[in-house]
Amino acid sequence: MGLDENMIGNSVSDEISAIMAEDEVRTQDDPKIWVWYIVMAIIACVNMYLMARAYCQATTSTSSYSDLMKDLAVPFVFQTSYRSWFPNQYTSRTVFWDTGLSSILLARFLACIGELCWVCQISHVLRHVDSDTRANKASNRTVSSRSTLSLLATLPMLLIAIAEACSFTCTATKDNLYCGLEESFWGLSFLCFGPIAALLFLRCYQLGIKPTESNGMMTCAVLTIFSIIYVPWEFKDNVPKYIDLWHTEDHDNYLSFHDGIVDAAFTRNMSREYDAWSEFLFWRTAYFSLCAWSSIYLMRAPTVEVPSVVFLPSSQPSK
Repeated sequence: MGLDENMIGNSVSDEISAIMAEDEVRTQDDPKIWVWYIVMAIIACVNMYLMARAYCQATTSTSSYSDLMKDLAVPFVFQTSYRSWFPNQYTSRTVFWDTGLSSILLARFLACIGELCWVCQISHVLRHVDSDTRANKASNRTVSSRSTLSLLATLPMLLIAIAEACSFTCTATKDNLYCGLEESFWGLSFLCFGPIAALLFLRCYQLGIKPTESNGMMTCAVLTIFSIIYVPWEFKDNVPKYIDLWHTEDHDNYLSFHDGIVDAAFTRNMSREYDAWSEFLFWRTAYFSLCAWSSIYLMRAPTVEVPSVVFLPSSQPSK
């Protein structure tokens, strides 16, 4: 009997040791992921400092435009920093830290609010530049703020609101078709922003404005270039990736929206393996750095100031 108990005990001990060894291998930290995480965490801290500094040093103008641009930057920059400190992946429930602060649902809520604010920032800049330049074309007469370009500049806010709804649905149900739809709406938004920014840049050029002397014109130039790069990448690489995932995944494993929301709130699968994160490193790095910097820059409330022309009185010939 004693021998049998020892054998059983040794067998159970060996099985536990094997499971622990397997878990250790499965969750083994990858140095490359740690390097990426540390770099992104440092960038996040720097971004929070730059945002706070810009908020305090931004123009002291009491205009609602400048105040709005500062306020809109805070949710967006904060969520990029927070998601750099506590990275996660929506559908796989993969997290870098196994803590409630890494909640998938929490990250999705922060991203939703921040991204809507960022798009609103861009929209307001374009509308403001449009208003400034139209006023000068109309010889400084009062002009309506509702031009065709201004109305079109508000369209991306609606598109991104739909994109956020798709992202929530994808996060809850794990259905990558909705992720594909979300990315499609992002692409359409900048397909709208890009031409508007290009037209406003050309209008500024026709008015004799130099990009180096106008942050509003410079913003239009950068937004145009960004859209030219971003939109083809979105529709050529990013959207097809989610459509391919949707075709290959088991549709029977989808969750209902209600069950998925609960699952996203509490389920966390910690991993620091390179394969678990490699697919997302490029866009996360660009998003949490470049996009955050753009929002901080927009806190300056870009405007367009047309150089004034001074007319000297003509000299009268002496009689």
